[in-house]
Amino acid sequence: MQTTRDPRILPATTADLDAICRVADASFPVPWTRDAFASEIGRPGVVLDVLRSEEGAPPCAFSHYWLVYDELQLHNIAVMPTHRGKGYALALMHDLRAVAKREGVVFATLEVRRGNTRAIALYQGMGFSPVGVRPRYYSDNQEDAIMMTLERP
Repeated sequence: MQTTRDPRILPATTADLDAICRVADASFPVPWTRDAFASEIGRPGVVLDVLRSEEGAPPCAFSHYWLVYDELQLHNIAVMPTHRGKGYALALMHDLRAVAKREGVVFATLEVRRGNTRAIALYQGMGFSPVGVRPRYYSDNQEDAIMMTLERP
């Protein structure tokens, strides 16, 4: 089967878990645990991908989403702070859209912290629109989550 995936974006393996956790810990106030990520690897309908800055380098970014029937639910996308500004999050989002198109996804959903203006700009640039608010969604500081959707990714 022909694929359009960037050769640096690959499905995560258990060998990638330490790097995924380093990226998550550096990116999120309350990151997923190693066990939570481990349980996602190889699970039907789950995509956990890593991005390497070059062949043989450890993962410096990852994306994590579920494909549920005709919906894509984005759970995590993160880039190590030392690698930000290089277009890696955008590359992961383009890859996500290619997978969504190939899988016949009708719409995609996500939640993002109200104060995460960089992520909101990325998502809006990819066509996501805000559709609601989940008040006090985040347990660490009670910050609201902006709910966003994208039709026909």
